[in-house]
Formats: sequence, structure tokens, C-alpha cells
Amino acid sequence: MDKTRLTESTIIYLIKMLKSKYITALFLCVIFGVMPCSANAIDIVANASIDTEVLTTRELRAVFSLRLKHWPNGLPITVIAFNKTDLHNSFCKQLLQIFPHQLKLGWDRVTFSGLGQAPVIVKTQKEMVAAIKNIPGAIGYLDFAEVNDGEFIKKMRLDDK
Repeated sequence: MDKTRLTESTIIYLIKMLKSKYITALFLCVIFGVMPCSANAIDIVANASIDTEVLTTRELRAVFSLRLKHWPNGLPITVIAFNKTDLHNSFCKQLLQIFPHQLKLGWDRVTFSGLGQAPVIVKTQKEMVAAIKNIPGAIGYLDFAEVNDGEFIKKMRLDDK
């Protein structure tokens, strides 16, 4: 039997044996060297009123943990976020490099101490787009497939150089 066919048939057999889609995706990533949810799969989006176009991971974490309260142009920052979704979990782990429960604890601390306002929580990507369009200084995140650059929303880049 051809060595290539044996390898392909082995992979197909293993994939059929794996029941979880996440384990299957991880397995395929290891075999083919592809990341199914890379950092590029989530876009940071903001209201067009924000002058900033590039953020570092540290700045992004400060914004989403409610420690940074104003943009350089003086506009107050309004964080728009999802709650307990796969996209939110991926955003926290991949881009903020913290666990979702850690972010929530930070939000609660800031909110209950009276030092800031809780983020606006949305349920769908359409709600996220609407909130970012309508709130000056708003920032959020979307699945890259859902981002449609318009005159009211702009993508922001992460740069850790």
C-alpha cells in the first residue's frame, strides 16, 4: 500500500473518531499547520469619530478592562461587548490575552466601585454594528466576515512593535 494513502486514510479514520468539533479543528490545525481562529479572525471596530487607528495589546486590554476612559481626542470610550459567546471567549483569550471571567471581574470591580460604567452588552453582531455606529467613541469587536467598512465604522489594527 502507498505510504501517502495510508496517511490519508489514517487521518480520515481519526477525524471520524473525534466527536467534538473543537478537537477535530485542533487536530486539523496540528496536521496542516493552520489556525482556525487566528487573531485575524476577529476585527476590532470603532465608531468613525475615533482618531486612533492602531492599538497595542496593552492599550486594547486597558480599553476593554475599563481602565482607559478617554480617547486621545477627548471622546469618552464606550465599550461594546458580547456576553458568554464563542466570539467573546476567542476575543478575550486571543486578543486581550486574558480569560473571559477575568475581564468580567474587572468590569464588576470598576462598575460596583463607582469608578466607571459597565460596557454595553449586545446579543448579535447586528446589534454590535448598530451600537458602534450610533455611539461616538464606541469600540467593539466582530467576526471578520461581518465587518463592512462604512462611513460610521472603521477597523482598528493591533500593533505590538
